[in-house]
Amino acid sequence: MIIIGAGASGLLASILLAKKGIEVTILEKEKKLVRKLRVTGNGQCNITNLDISDIYFHSNNPEFIKNFILDYKTIEKTFLELGIPFIYKEKRVFPMSLEANSVADILEFNAKRLGVKIINECEVYDIKKGFVLDTSKGKFKTDKLIIATGSKAGRVGG
Repeated sequence: MIIIGAGASGLLASILLAKKGIEVTILEKEKKLVRKLRVTGNGQCNITNLDISDIYFHSNNPEFIKNFILDYKTIEKTFLELGIPFIYKEKRVFPMSLEANSVADILEFNAKRLGVKIINECEVYDIKKGFVLDTSKGKFKTDKLIIATGSKAGRVGG
């Protein structure tokens, strides 16, 4: 399994897959992992909300979205197993440390502890049929691929 992107989603996906015994490699364009997570919630890391509902997601297919929304207890259990207990401010959920950096570090630590291979400063230029990836560090081939590159939010220059 190859995951493009070592943000919060990419790292969490790698951890969950590695726990199931799947060999995972992450290709990350940046030198530092989980860069955007480190500034969320003014550095306090607003992880989720207590009120999770499909009504907050805009889609032409609302039933499709419902398949991907986890209930709050599942999210809490997953993060607690990683060593990230929560506190609450109104309906917002934060790590007990109130430090986005600690969450980023714990995600990175858990991925590496589980044997996830992380290749930094590896830009993906092209993905060909059969999941052949042309990157700044050579070619990679995989049977399964997750693209977890996120949005342009927080990127300098768009």
